[in-house]
Amino acid sequence: MYEMRRPNIILIGIDTLRADHLTCYGYIRKTSPNIDRIARESIMFTSAYATGIPTHPGWTTILTGVHPLVHGIVSHVGTRKLSPEIPMVQEVLRAN
Repeated sequence: MYEMRRPNIILIGIDTLRADHLTCYGYIRKTSPNIDRIARESIMFTSAYATGIPTHPGWTTILTGVHPLVHGIVSHVGTRKLSPEIPMVQEVLRAN
């Protein structure tokens, strides 16, 4: 019986990096040789929309798929922690 292999997923996130300054997105200078090499063998996206401007709520949303007003991480300050009932993407992938 054929067993389906789990794909390798690499999520690269770099705070304040502009796509228009990456060679793989058309920038004329050779600014990103390692990212360009990965991009040649990967899926690249041309549109992105931030649900939260500060890094902390933005990354929490990327890793949970839940809007900041729902998961409660809305700024860099504060002591609020993510509810253990909200699964992170790696937990969902591991379970499936």
